[in-house]
Order: sequence, then structure tokens, then C-alpha cells
Amino acid sequence: MSVLHEVRESLVMLERPLAEARGLPAAAYVAPEVFAHEQERLFRGGWMSVAFSHDVPNAGDVLPVTVAGAEILVVRGSDGRVRGFGNVCRHRGSIVVDAPASGAKTLTCPYHGWTYALDGRLLLAPMWQGPGGGKLWSLDADAEALTPIACGEWEDIIFVNVDGRAPPLADYVAPLARRWERLDLLGSRRPFAHRDRVIPANWKVVLEGFLEVYHEACLHRSLTYRIDAQGRPTWIDVLQDEVMGFTGLLPASSEKAVASPLARLPGMPPTGAVPNDIFLLFPATAINVLEDHVVRTIWTPVSATETRWRSAWYFASDAQASEDVHRACTEIVDFWLEIRGEDLSAIRRVQRGLSSAGASAQAMKFSPFWEESVRHFQRHIARRLSAA
Repeated sequence: MSVLHEVRESLVMLERPLAEARGLPAAAYVAPEVFAHEQERLFRGGWMSVAFSHDVPNAGDVLPVTVAGAEILVVRGSDGRVRGFGNVCRHRGSIVVDAPASGAKTLTCPYHGWTYALDGRLLLAPMWQGPGGGKLWSLDADAEALTPIACGEWEDIIFVNVDGRAPPLADYVAPLARRWERLDLLGSRRPFAHRDRVIPANWKVVLEGFLEVYHEACLHRSLTYRIDAQGRPTWIDVLQDEVMGFTGLLPASSEKAVASPLARLPGMPPTGAVPNDIFLLFPATAINVLEDHVVRTIWTPVSATETRWRSAWYFASDAQASEDVHRACTEIVDFWLEIRGEDLSAIRRVQRGLSSAGASAQAMKFSPFWEESVRHFQRHIARRLSAA
């Protein structure tokens, strides 16, 4: 039985009641053929975050990215709009832009000098029929334009859809846009900090850890608020198709032993406990909304056993307002990085275990108390990979 057939067969067990359900086969986390199918069905076939809007803030800013094997250019046009194009010259297939650039007026292929406007139109094909003649000769500027790629931005995140078949971006983000419509998520501000890392693990291993809180008592001793004194969960799973994650109430900073100097997000209730939202926009975009800051993370599946993440932290307070505010912002970023470091140790162990001989014979299970979100994530993947 092929690994892809095993993944499709796993859907039957993933649909069962949670206590009886069984997860994806171990091979789904290591097999290149599964990753190739995910690239086609999930990553090229849907909206993928590729950059932050502040990476290309000005007209003429250009950013080459790779999405599921597709070479793409993200370009901020003179009209302020972000566009996506195949980063492949229409002449002989050369990569057009190798590195980020700022203030570009045109896009020129270094091989033969074919030159494109920021909206993708072909402007110049030097000496196409020999010396002299016009800029384009008999070539059609629109027909020979760079291949357009569906592209859009929302809340400082740039998304692309490689195959162009996904629903409109506005529909894709609508559940979260509605949820946070009363908040200023600080998407128009420059972030306080950026960090990026490469993790030696499959993207599903990484994001399953992001989605559940079962591991926190063992792994994150600084996180103690998931169960109240009566043993009840202090979080609620939010699972709506491609939006998945959890929300819970955190004590207000004013109720903590040391009050924070940081302001709440605009639109938050002025007093009292506030929800903390930890959400994944499937397949690989995370947005965390807390009392005084927002964290956006772009997860990039690189291979069957490697994932890259890039995060940006945004604060309602001006970090330069005082030393206390700057210190508080820095401590929050450091706290997140500490949690990520603790997660990494577990992620490495899981990837090793799933890669070991005999792992495929084990049926992965879900805690009926803690892991509905992981089952939802796996089931969503199995359904997408099994669709005709």
C-alpha cells in the first residue's frame, strides 16, 4: 500500500468520535511523496502567506519568494498595490530577480535584458530581430507579460495563491476579520521585533504542537492557566474549516503582581480579563492576539522534514516611549522565544520518533480532553489530499 493510499485511508479513522479516532500514519510526516502531494493540493492550491506587507512598503519594492516549488515575485507597484508574478522570464525561462530590491522602476532579466514594468507588462526585448528596430518589434507586450499570480494582503501579511483557484482572499480571511473587527490589530504599524528560524521537522509536527495545550504542563512550566481550580479548561477550541486554534481568558495586566506599562490593543475592553486568541489560518499562517500585542507568524514548509518560521511582534504601546515600555516589549518577545525553544526540543523528538523504523505500525491517538484541534487539523489535511 502506498503512503498516499494510507493517508487517504486514515480519513475513515479520523472521522470517528475523538476517543476512538486515530491519526495520520507516521509516514505522512517523513515521506517526500506525501510532501509533494501537499505542495500541489494545499500549498499551491490555496492561499499561502509569503511575506509581510512591511517587507515591501514602497513603490518599486521587489521580493522574490518560493512557494511550493514555484518561483514568485512580490512587487509593490507605483499605484501602491501589491502584485504577484512568476519570477520566470517569458523568453527562455531565466529567473528575473534573485534578491530583494527597493525603488525599482522596471524588472530586467539579466540573461538577455528583457525588461518588464512593475505591473508585469513587457517593455523591452533588446535586438529581438537584430540591431535597430523598436523596443518590442513584433512581440505583444501583454501576451509576453510576466505570468500573474493571485496575490493580496491582509493585516500586514501578503498571501499568494499559485494555481489561482482558491476563493477570494477576503472570503478566506473573513472568519478572523469578523472576529477581530472591533480591534486594531496594529497591521499598519512597524513591528517591534522580527525573528526567524529553521526547524528540522515536518510542518505538521510543528503546527500540531502550536494547536494544542496538552503539552504545556510538561514542557512549559511558566504556563499554568489552562485548568482552573475545579479542573475545568480555561480555553475553548475554535475550529471552523480553515480557521483553527483556541481562545481563553488571561488575567488583566493590572491584576498581576507587577502591573505592565503596556497599553491594551485599541478596541479591547478597558478593564478586566481579556481573551487571548491563538489561531492558525490553514495551512500555515498564525496570528496570536493578546491584551497588549499581536504576533504574526509565517510558517513555510521547506521539505518533508524541514520548516521555516518567521515571526513579527506588534505592540499597542510605542516601545520608544520609555525604558520601562521598551523593556516590557523585549521581555514579551524573549518569553515567546523561550516557549519556542522549549517546543523545539519536543518537536525534534517527535520527528525522530516518527522517522524511526516501526513507527508506521503505531496508530497515533488523540486525548478526548485536549486534542480536538489536532484531530481537526489532521482531518482537514486528509480530506484535502483525498479529494478527487
